[in-house]
Amino acid sequence: MTLGKTAKVISTVSLTLLLAACGNDNASDSGEFDASTDIHVITREEGSGTRGAFSEIADVVDDNGDDAITQSATVQNGTSAVMQGVAGDLYAVGYISLGSLDNSIKAVNVNGVEATPENIIAGDYEVARNFNVTYGGELSEVAQDFWDFMFSDQAQALVSEEGYVAVDSDAPEYTSSALDGKISIVGSTSVQPIMERIAQAYREKNPNVVIEITAPGSGAGVTAAIDQTADIGMAS
Repeated sequence: MTLGKTAKVISTVSLTLLLAACGNDNASDSGEFDASTDIHVITREEGSGTRGAFSEIADVVDDNGDDAITQSATVQNGTSAVMQGVAGDLYAVGYISLGSLDNSIKAVNVNGVEATPENIIAGDYEVARNFNVTYGGELSEVAQDFWDFMFSDQAQALVSEEGYVAVDSDAPEYTSSALDGKISIVGSTSVQPIMERIAQAYREKNPNVVIEITAPGSGAGVTAAIDQTADIGMAS
């Protein structure tokens, strides 16, 4: 993935894009789907990194390479909205991150393979993509320290605890430098939850650091990193 000469991108956590089905097994008389069932498709907004990844993985693009998800799909902005839409409709399907899955919805097996971290690592669950963090130019001392923390054993353990897939099972230990300052992180709504958790853990070790996280989308995150209007961009 090329972002430009001044930008760098690195995979931080892996996730699966889930097909989500209503978690209420008693929501209909039969609880079964057949060829006549009207499926309600829920998708993410244009510009969403999650939508772009799902379209590419599921090969729902037209001859021009543009997103060709069904025009009858309901568009939702953000992971939470997709989850709420699916949870309230037995016949709805959508896609979210594995770490965002809760008891209100359920994951759909793909080609008979269950969506688990083990199956994702093995490559058996094929609907998967990376979470990425980016920066442009040179990071400030405190932003660099946070970057190093993201790839430490403490942060990678949090990634696993939150239901995602860590990219480094042998990451180095982080030692606090007791810095102060401010870090701006902008980007994907899918990456935001795990980033919030990592930021919380970092601030427990560096209480004088202020971390501002906003999630206008992956595209905005990459642009902010390249333009250096944010220290770190989140992209899915």
